[in-house]
Amino acid sequence: MSKDSASTHTGDSEKIYKDLSVKRSSIKGQITKFRNYLTNVASKAELSNIKLTELNLKLAKFEALSMRFDDLQNELDVLNADNIEVEIEERSDIEQDIILLIATAKDLTNERNSVIDNSCCAGHLVGQREIGLKLPQIQIAKFDGAYFRWLEFRDTFENLIHKNERIPSINKFHYLMSYLEGDAARVISNLEISSANYIEAWKLLCNRYDNKRILINQHLNSLFNVKQLPRESERSLRFSVDHVTKNLRALASLGQPTDKWDVLIIFMLSAKLDATTLLKWEEFRNNLEGDVPTLDQFFNFLTDRADVLEALCRNKHDNGISKPQVSPARNNNNNNNQRSSQNIYTKSFANLNTKNNKSGNYSCIICNENHRIYDCSTFKSKGIDDRMNDVTKYKLCINCLRQGHPAAECRMGPCRECKRKHNSLLHRPSSSVNHVVAVEEEDEPRESIVNFSNQCANQVLLSTAMTEVSNPLSQQKVKVRALLDCGSQSSFITQSLKTKLSLCSKPIDSLKVIGIGNNVTNNVVETCNIYINSVHDNFNLSMSCLVLRDLTGSLPKTPINICSLKLPANIQLADPTFQQPGPIEVLIGADVFWNILGNEQKSLGTNGPKLISSKLGWIVSGPIGLTSSLKTTHSNHVSLSYSQNEELEKYIKKFCDLEEVPNKLAISENDRICEEHFLQHTKRDHQGRFCVRLPPKDAPDCHGDSYRLARRRFSYLEKKHFDSIVIPC
Repeated sequence: MSKDSASTHTGDSEKIYKDLSVKRSSIKGQITKFRNYLTNVASKAELSNIKLTELNLKLAKFEALSMRFDDLQNELDVLNADNIEVEIEERSDIEQDIILLIATAKDLTNERNSVIDNSCCAGHLVGQREIGLKLPQIQIAKFDGAYFRWLEFRDTFENLIHKNERIPSINKFHYLMSYLEGDAARVISNLEISSANYIEAWKLLCNRYDNKRILINQHLNSLFNVKQLPRESERSLRFSVDHVTKNLRALASLGQPTDKWDVLIIFMLSAKLDATTLLKWEEFRNNLEGDVPTLDQFFNFLTDRADVLEALCRNKHDNGISKPQVSPARNNNNNNNQRSSQNIYTKSFANLNTKNNKSGNYSCIICNENHRIYDCSTFKSKGIDDRMNDVTKYKLCINCLRQGHPAAECRMGPCRECKRKHNSLLHRPSSSVNHVVAVEEEDEPRESIVNFSNQCANQVLLSTAMTEVSNPLSQQKVKVRALLDCGSQSSFITQSLKTKLSLCSKPIDSLKVIGIGNNVTNNVVETCNIYINSVHDNFNLSMSCLVLRDLTGSLPKTPINICSLKLPANIQLADPTFQQPGPIEVLIGADVFWNILGNEQKSLGTNGPKLISSKLGWIVSGPIGLTSSLKTTHSNHVSLSYSQNEELEKYIKKFCDLEEVPNKLAISENDRICEEHFLQHTKRDHQGRFCVRLPPKDAPDCHGDSYRLARRRFSYLEKKHFDSIVIPC
């Protein structure tokens, strides 16, 4: 290498070394600046949340500066290898300053956080000492998108979380996501969870549900759709007052002049009262001083009326369960007297009913009208199970439906249907009622214990899932419950769902839907295409469905208590409300069933249902270990019979049979004679040619007696034409 090139290389290295030294000096300046900042922070007694966040950000930036210094110093060590001891000493001094400052900053951060935590705990403990008890944790109810729940959720979330400056924004976002479900969760599902997006998420939610017009309409609809009270009941009266009050307060918070609606609300709610309560209200209103009663007076009347009914019901219940002490019989001759006294003092209100009955005034225990219970339309409209519940509740004789005696001592006639000791209104088919047993005790008033046992089967949960069904053309969506049934050859939807989505259907030849027992249940004449979308993720599936008016009844048939199932908390159910009865709008058959089903299964206990994974979420299906008195069982085996295609196939087969050439031709008599003639008279001459004599035919005179028939017809035609000739005169 020449001296010129060596000097040039040395000059470049020196230039690079100087540039790196300048950068190291800049890092030293930033270290000094950060030291001054920490000194200023440490001198302050308290730090706000903003200052504490600023300290954390500066600390993170300073840690990145430490990594940059390490890379820079490595390059300087290489360039100044001759004086490496100097560089090592420089590195050691700067690294010592950096480590000390980072430790100081982290210590300040931890100290301030502990102060905040201690202050929060101290405040909480002070509050507990002031109140004298430990307060329970506040649980915020989840919001599913229902407008009438929005105001309650908004106010609670804002005061507990949104306006709490001690909670970081990222934590607020996580809290918000955990309290949302259904349509409300989908409003912010497209936002990435971050501190910057929390405010945007809350704004989106408020813009979606802070719709004053829709909120007012929802509360007005709930206010004016109060159900008619069938009979006088303290529960129904209290519910009506609470329901109306809740909606009026919500409307008032939305700026509506509810204080001027007294006459309107009284008129609307009084029309929903039962006849007895309405009569009492009219009497009460006539005794008021003013002409127009106020809403407070109306609510006070309903509340007082509910208090009276509750007191009467409690007094009646207390009297019903009390039993007087009767001295035992002294001798055997007093047994009959003892029994009669027991019957008299069984219940205090039974004697009152007896007196009323003697005077001809009957008070129905069900509706408080003036008639017997077996003439009560309300009692007759109930099912047998509900009637039995009323009999047990009011301690009635199951034979005559009166109070004061057991069925074993009843003198009324038996059931007209089965001649057993119970009322005809309580009659069940012989397969469902097994036995009625009367139990007598010597020292206690005799009671009748009635055991009704039905031929029950364990309830079985069928596979259901909540899914979004959409129109492939308009993308219109409807959330419905679907039944996943691998026993069906095809998929089905209801006619009502087809109408909701405005689906375009395609007519088809009539198909027979065949179920259990080879019974034809329906004929299908149209089909349509839909999209099945998961409510949890982006899974979707195209399906071709047959259209029926109804698929099945509500599933399950009765509400199910799932407290004992112990469902895992970290799973997404395909049908979160699988335990509640609901209509089935879609039946997913075996044509797509196996494309949806997953491979995982989880057991929920011995003789219990299973959790089965699927593209729509975890499906709950199987026996639940509860018995049901329902006398129906669901088997969704469905097969299709293509009736017109079968008829067409039958005709085609018949046509082919007619057109088919038979394997063996039928030989006529003349053909047989010709064949014999050929075999007898065929020979070969000397030139190799075949010679055969032609078979002669019979003479024409041997063809039968046709001459006379031909002549007779000729004479007939001749005469006919001769008669038709017109000879001119």
